[in-house]
Amino acid sequence: MVSTSLTPPSGHGWRKKGSNGSASKVGSMKPRSTTRSSWKKGAIIAAYMKPPARTRVICIDELGPLAVKTYPGQEWVSGGHRATFEPDYGRRGKIWVHGAFEPATGQAAILTTAARDSASHIRLIEMVMREFPADRWLLIEDNLSTHTSHLVRLALAAWPEVQVLFLPKYACWLNLIEPFWKQLKSLPLPR
Repeated sequence: MVSTSLTPPSGHGWRKKGSNGSASKVGSMKPRSTTRSSWKKGAIIAAYMKPPARTRVICIDELGPLAVKTYPGQEWVSGGHRATFEPDYGRRGKIWVHGAFEPATGQAAILTTAARDSASHIRLIEMVMREFPADRWLLIEDNLSTHTSHLVRLALAAWPEVQVLFLPKYACWLNLIEPFWKQLKSLPLPR
């Protein structure tokens, strides 16, 4: 259970140096962002545990930039020498992978783009609305500047059925798409 108390627990708080150099306890001086982050964390956990009625909770994030590289193959070579490969230092460009993951069902969808910008984020939100049909959507994402840009805010204003919960700082573990990225990166992709 998440506490929503405004006063810090006993034994916690900031210390302020007095005029004689000794530290004196300041009981109610708690950084405002810490209290807000506690509320945000509680709201995100509550959304995972008991989502609002007729609402799908979707975690969204980006992975990248990913560059195409050549790796040595794992094959047996007969004879007295090792398997070798020709190093390739060519640059073939990079892509960004934007993803959406619903923790309740395990359904995931990805979108690849050439850039990480507001337009690609709006395309991701449109894909979420198409791939995860519902009456309302609750998107959980980080505070990247492309997620909070003017274009994205205008698009979200046109979609009142989409609500966004931003992750607090240093709480990326609350975005459950991160384990999905780990699994995706560990897959042996065909070359």
